[in-house]
Amino acid sequence: MRARYRSARGKRILSSRLQLVLALLLAGLALTAITRRYRSKPQETSEADGAAKASWTPKWLWASEPKQEQWPETLVVYIFSNTDPEYFNNLKFFLKWGVREGDGAYYIIVVQEGGKSPMVDLEEVVLPGNARLLYHDNECYDWGTLGWIMSAGMVDVEDYKYFIMINSSVRGPYAPPYMPAKGGIQNYIGMRREIPAWHKRLTSQFDNDTRLVGPVISCEGTPFEGNPNGEWRAAPHVQSHAIAVDQVGMKVLQEEGKVLKCHTNHWDNKWYAETGASLAILEKGYNMKSLMKRYEGKDWRDEKSWDCDGDRELLAGMESNFAALQDAMFIPGKEGVLQTSDELIGVAQAYERWMEQQSAGDSELLSAVFPDIDEVKLPLVAMMHERGPACFDFAYYRSLNTDLQQYATDEQLWGHFLHFGQFERRPFRFTCDWDPPAGHDWAGYPIRSDGGAALSDTEKVTDPKQRRRVIRPEARQEDNAPDAPQQEDAGASAERKLKRRKVLGEGRRWAEGLAVEAARQAAHRDERTKQAGKAGAGLPAARRQLHKLAEVRPQLLGAGRLQDQHTELSHSR
Repeated sequence: MRARYRSARGKRILSSRLQLVLALLLAGLALTAITRRYRSKPQETSEADGAAKASWTPKWLWASEPKQEQWPETLVVYIFSNTDPEYFNNLKFFLKWGVREGDGAYYIIVVQEGGKSPMVDLEEVVLPGNARLLYHDNECYDWGTLGWIMSAGMVDVEDYKYFIMINSSVRGPYAPPYMPAKGGIQNYIGMRREIPAWHKRLTSQFDNDTRLVGPVISCEGTPFEGNPNGEWRAAPHVQSHAIAVDQVGMKVLQEEGKVLKCHTNHWDNKWYAETGASLAILEKGYNMKSLMKRYEGKDWRDEKSWDCDGDRELLAGMESNFAALQDAMFIPGKEGVLQTSDELIGVAQAYERWMEQQSAGDSELLSAVFPDIDEVKLPLVAMMHERGPACFDFAYYRSLNTDLQQYATDEQLWGHFLHFGQFERRPFRFTCDWDPPAGHDWAGYPIRSDGGAALSDTEKVTDPKQRRRVIRPEARQEDNAPDAPQQEDAGASAERKLKRRKVLGEGRRWAEGLAVEAARQAAHRDERTKQAGKAGAGLPAARRQLHKLAEVRPQLLGAGRLQDQHTELSHSR
């Protein structure tokens, strides 16, 4: 009985080991199958599913293929009508500074024709792959044109997460997607200034409570049918010259029924569309936001806020400086307005000339018109570097700046804040107090002029409003000259140089990391472009329909089939 007992026990042990081996073998086979599936080519969805969905690679797998970029989440509709001499210039400005390949958005440029709009030929305009021209009779206002695009089946609301509408009566965005490095700290660390796409400043404002966003919110009322003695609608509303709505908000507007209708009367458009869109969002219990700092955190569902704190004009209370220009993002671009003496418009025009010179590679900036922003950055970078990231609230900075999620580590996020974030008016905070060294002159960090010499004390300007870039350094006296100033203490000079090298060295290393990542992404985009050429059948319905529309446009225009069925009256905005 004892030998038989041992034999049975041995069989049980052998059986357990065999089961363990089989379980491990099955787990290995399952892992191999999953890995092969995720490393396989992306599977395209059917036409009914909309955008092509690319396969992805989990972090715990060893596949080396990068994640493929999906269909852009933002649709930007730019509505152009050639009814003002400046509108075409506004369009050219937008195409140059607002449209960029692979920036996370798809662009539809609607060209309004007919009525009082002179014909304009844009066939020779070279657009990136994520932008298309669309022609339409000039018979609807902005919201009606957007409604026509969606009701005609050219855009499916399910294809996009965000929708942005802009018209040609404004010029912008004054937050260009790219500006090359020209001076100041960028020349030392080899950095090229890459600014996040302008539209992300709008879409980053959305949350579960906010469904409508724009640069400007107005409380200017409108009378029903233009009768000043009749009923007035005085609800706050996002100005329709530049407005963003998310997918949930767009469905609310579609259900409302009158916002996206083609209104042929100016007062009907003001009542039902311009103010009606914001009112529909508020009545559904959602809030709206603007980029205007004085309205930050305001709950517009509270009717006590409906007087806009007494400011009813669009740009009332806004300072006339570069930061205010970035908040406005777009400025009125009509012929008469641009010829006024408005200070903010003057800043915009000076900044535009500065952008053009930067783009053209001109090193002689408009020193007498617009300050070189980078020349005043180094002292602030040095001060924040001295304070350090120990008490910096990274969670707060990351949560309120949702476009920075690509910076995975705190070190990368601190590098962004140090060199960019603190100058972009992004919200941030420290969790502890800090007392700067008493009497320390942060401007004492030597900032080089384009001649290569450190600026002398006589070149420094204490008044920020009068601070301009020094184009030519002053001649320096030799040490043996009779009136040569006393030499700086050797120890203090060495310490100052060491601090400066430390600041610039960290900036250089951070920039080199960005350069490596940018090169990797560029190679990925090139490969994705090649694959996209072979996968035309997987394009979403919106892109395919726009392709077809572009091919048959002459026939459609000849037959008048682009005419909206909702209206018979042509007019000009």
